[in-house]
Order: sequence, then C-alpha cells, then structure tokens
Amino acid sequence: MYGIHICGMSCFPDNGNGSRIMFTTRNKDTGPSNCKDYAVPSLSNEECWELLEKKVFGNKTCPVKLIGIGKKIAANCWGLPLAVVVIAGVLSTMDKKKNLWEEVRRNLASLVFNGGDNSVMKILELSYKHLPERLKPCFLYFRAFTLHKKIRVGKLLRLWISEGFIHKEEGKSVEDVAKEYLMELIDKDLVMVAKRGSDGGVKACVLHELLRDLCSKICEDEKFIKIEGRSNIHSVYENGLLYRPISGHCITWSYCQQIRSLYEVSQTSAFFPGRMRLLRVLHFVDTSDRLTGVGYLVNLRYLVIKDIPESVGSLMNLEYLRVETMTEVCLPPAILSMIKLRYLCVPFARYDDICCNTFQTNNLEFLSCIRITKPEDEKILKRSPNLRKLRCQYMCELPSSYFDLCFHSHLDSLKIELYVFGVTEISFPSNIKKLSLSGCWLNMPWEKMSIIGILEKLEVLKLGRLTGLEGERWDTREGEFQKLKFLKLDQLQDLMEWNVESSSHFPTLQRLVLSHCKKLQEIPCKIGEIETLQMIEIKGQCAESLVESSKLIKQHIKDMEDEDLPVLVNGKFISSPSSESESRSEPSKPPPQGFFKRNHDGEHNLV
Repeated sequence: MYGIHICGMSCFPDNGNGSRIMFTTRNKDTGPSNCKDYAVPSLSNEECWELLEKKVFGNKTCPVKLIGIGKKIAANCWGLPLAVVVIAGVLSTMDKKKNLWEEVRRNLASLVFNGGDNSVMKILELSYKHLPERLKPCFLYFRAFTLHKKIRVGKLLRLWISEGFIHKEEGKSVEDVAKEYLMELIDKDLVMVAKRGSDGGVKACVLHELLRDLCSKICEDEKFIKIEGRSNIHSVYENGLLYRPISGHCITWSYCQQIRSLYEVSQTSAFFPGRMRLLRVLHFVDTSDRLTGVGYLVNLRYLVIKDIPESVGSLMNLEYLRVETMTEVCLPPAILSMIKLRYLCVPFARYDDICCNTFQTNNLEFLSCIRITKPEDEKILKRSPNLRKLRCQYMCELPSSYFDLCFHSHLDSLKIELYVFGVTEISFPSNIKKLSLSGCWLNMPWEKMSIIGILEKLEVLKLGRLTGLEGERWDTREGEFQKLKFLKLDQLQDLMEWNVESSSHFPTLQRLVLSHCKKLQEIPCKIGEIETLQMIEIKGQCAESLVESSKLIKQHIKDMEDEDLPVLVNGKFISSPSSESESRSEPSKPPPQGFFKRNHDGEHNLV
C-alpha cells in the first residue's frame, strides 16, 4: 500500500518446484528475525496512471479525450496502489465521458474514504485497531501538530512522556522506551521518516496525508481530539483537554478546569493559568509580560516559555523546561534544586553567582547551552552528575593546560565550543557516542587527535573551526575510530593532507562530510575500501583535487563491487570519471531513498 514490505525472498530459491508464495504487509516485524525485507516506495504519478489505465481498460488503451483528466485523477491518488484500484473500480462502471470523470476527480477524497468496507479508510483503520493499546494515544497525538509539518522527534517524545503515554520499563530510560514506541509506529508504516540525523537515527517524522485523515477521524470518533469551529482545536482524553488555538486567538475560561494541555499558544493579553490545576503541558509561542500564576501549576511536566518565571521553583513535577529567547538567561538557584527537572534547554545561559552557594546535586540529563565563564561555573556543572547530553561553551581561563571533562561519566552526547588559550591536552568521558568540537584555540599537534580516536563507543564526530592545531597533516592510526559511523570535518583551514593507511582505521564509517576544507588536497584512497561506506559529501569552497579524489573512490567501488556510491558536491550528485562523458547530456540521478546495498549492518539510512 503506502509502504509494503516484501519478506522472505531468499526463502524461495529457483529450484524448479513451480509455484511461489509471496506476502506483503505494512507491519515490518511480521517476518522472522533473520528475514530481509524490502520497503516498496510509493508509486510515481506516471506509475499511478499506468495502473489506473490497466485496471479500467484492461489490454485496451485509454481514449485520447480522457488521458488528461485520467492523469489528474491518478496524480491525486497519493501514490497508493490501493487508492488507484478503488478509483479504477468506480471509473470502470461508468460511461467513458469526460464530464463524468471530472466529477470523480472533484469527489476523489469521498470516493476513496467512503467506499464501503473496501475503502482505503476502512483498510487503514485496521492498522490502527491492531495496534497495542500503549501505542494508540501516541499515534493519535499526531493530530496536535500542523498538517504537512515535519515533527522533530525529540520534541514529540518529550510531549509523549509529559502526557504520561510512556510506560516505564526496568533497565531502560523513559526516553529510550519512547523511541521504541516511535520505531514500532514507523515499522508498522503508520509514521514516515522525514529526516535522519548524523547517527542514522530518526530526527524528524511526519504522517502521510491519508493517515492524517484517519487520525482526525478516530480522534473525533473517540473524543480524543475534537475540532470545534475554525478558531481552535480541542483534544479530550482521560477527562482532560488539549487546547491548540490558531494564531491570534486568545483563551477563554469556560473550560479552564478541564484543560490538560495548552500547545503553541500565542497570548498577548493578561493571562492567569493558575486555575488549570490539571495542566501537564504548557507551550507558549508568544507571551506578554502579564503572565502570572505559573507557580500554581503543580502538575505541569512540560513548559516552553520566553523567560523563566520567578515561581519556577514551585513547579515540583516539572521535567522539561525550554526557554525560547535570543538573549542570555541567568539561571536562578531554584533551577538546580528542582528534583524532577531532567531537560533544560536555553539558547544562551549562565549560572547566577548565587548558585555557587548551592551544593545540592540535581537530576538534569540534558543541558543546553550553558556558558562556563569562570572556574566556579565548572564546579556548579559538576553538580549535574547524571548528564547524558551536554552543550556548553567554555569561555574562562583554565588552571592548567590540561582540559578534563571525564567527570561527566554518563555523557553520551557532547557539543562543546572551547574559547580558551593554551590547551595542550584534552580528555573526554569514555562513554561518549556523539562528539562535536568547535571554536577552539588549541596548541596541540594533530597526533593528539588519538585522544578522540581511542574513544571506544564514539559513533559520530564533528570537528569544526579548530584553530591552533599544529601541522598540516593528519595521520590516523591502527585501532582508532573503531565504532565511528559519521565523520564531519568543517572549516579546518590549515589541514592539507589526510593520511589513512588502512580501511581498518575507520572500519564502520558510513558517511563522510567535508565542508569548507579549502586546503585539503584529497580524500585518502583507503576510505574507498571501507565496506560500510554509504556516502561522501563535499560542501563549500574546496580544492578541485579533493572533488577528483571523491570521483576516483566512486569509480573504484563501481569497478570492484559494481555498486554506485553516492557522492554529493554542493548539493549535486556527481558521476565517476569513466561515466562522465556519457552523463554530460543528462544530470545524474540520486540513489533510491533509503536503499544502499553497501550497508552490511542491516540498517536503512536515508540520504
């Protein structure tokens, strides 16, 4: 249908036994664990038309007068074979007249959705009905988001957790359980991947238009979400109310005591939310200065606001706090005393001087972006021993030339900008999986990069705007970067030569990105021998020889493995040297989305 998985192809060898049985499913985990599946993409408009013509006219061709309107009908079938078949069934019973086909085009949605038990909507509804109960509210929650808008996964998961949809499981963080819920919805083809991150994980997702309509219908039927008029959207569940007004609509108080969530509210008049004692989610996109009573929201779990309210310490159940502002925010001591606060995101934050008198540890797991401007700030940072993700800027003098971050033993993701002089040695926590290092003035030779290379769990590395590194050559060593999947070198102005003597230096590398490395002459040829390599991308100003080396790697893989490595240069896919002459008259096409033969670990990473 909209995502069909073909399983078990290797189970039917060509052994001359005659018939074969093949099954399709929207549920990825239907097949056995050792089964490879093939995700069938949606049909193109031309493919939809070919199927429609075949179903309506059989072996005959469509009359010329109906081709134009027929193609318009096919193009509006969302690339779904089932929708095409449903519409073909309607057209095949009608007189072959243009005005009648035009009427079908105008009423296409109602014919697809309301075609009895065989309608698309009825069949899609089965997918929802067969969902485990724990996943149903997670799927329906997509109705709270704007149509066609890509939804950031981190934000979605935090909202699910705040709403109480995620069940705790022993030995797993609640975020990890939420990710598993999302992956189940993706594997069942109820949610589509819209964007992937550098580690191959899902960064943004979206609902297919048909599933959006299904979601709306079920929400209304089950009173999970109810649309009233044109001015607002209500969501009812567990005797609570999610309210999402359109821009410029102000809140009234007729149902305040029922409201459980206020999402993307623009409030320019005086606002007192204290009556909403059931409120768990409060997300403001714009607020006036007359915002009072936030401290009464004792059940609040999720808060997005432009400034930290003075009464923030009263929010005893708050878990997620995001401050959306372009000015620096001074974090009050109350923030560090909030027992349940786990997520704190502020574009630019610094600790209040009074925080130095607070010796209590906190339970923060995510902190972004904190500025360390004096030695006392680092001592305060150490009072967050459970941090898993940290984004920070170091802007203070260090007591020595050795920069040590190993005190954060639980960190698995670190983005750091280091604006200090005289650093000759640096160390990172051993559990780091994602590391972004930039803005640094380092007095270190390239050999010291082995400090990063020996991190056993490192999967993503981004090096950007590093100045002060001594030398113009980087030699990697045996045994380094053994788990690395993604490598980005950005604005390394002095790097001219990169030497990799063996593919075993980066044995699991999947994607290489080189951005604005003006002096770098070429990509090491051994990079092309890495079996897991899926893509090379070059951005910005770079040497012509660097681009040529990427073409040679592409050609080498083509010659040795008969596989096409995608190479992207400033947004355009390029050809290998031997095929350039053949492809000059015709631009190269990108590879099929989500399909790479060279991926040996079974993952499906989209371009």
